[in-house]
Amino acid sequence: MARVNFEFDDRAAKRLGQSVVQAKAREYQAAIESVKRRYAGRPVNVVKPALRQAMRRVGADFSDRQLTEYAKIISDGGNIEFTS
Repeated sequence: MARVNFEFDDRAAKRLGQSVVQAKAREYQAAIESVKRRYAGRPVNVVKPALRQAMRRVGADFSDRQLTEYAKIISDGGNIEFTS
C-alpha cells in the first residue's frame, strides 16, 4: 500500500468552501427566478408546488413553512435573494 503525505492549507480550503457555497446560492437563485417569471401573481397554492419541484431539482429541501413563505413572496411579485 502506498501512502501519500500532504499538507492541508486552511485558507485554500476556506476559499474552496466559499466558492462552493456561492455556486449553490447562484443555483438556488436561478431556480427562484425561473419560478418567479412563470408564477408571479398566481395563487400561493399554485406557486408552492412549482417552487418545491424547482428547488428539489437543484438539491434544496425547504420546510413546508419556508416554501409557503417564499411562495407568498413570489405570488405577491416580491424578490427573494440567496446570498453567501
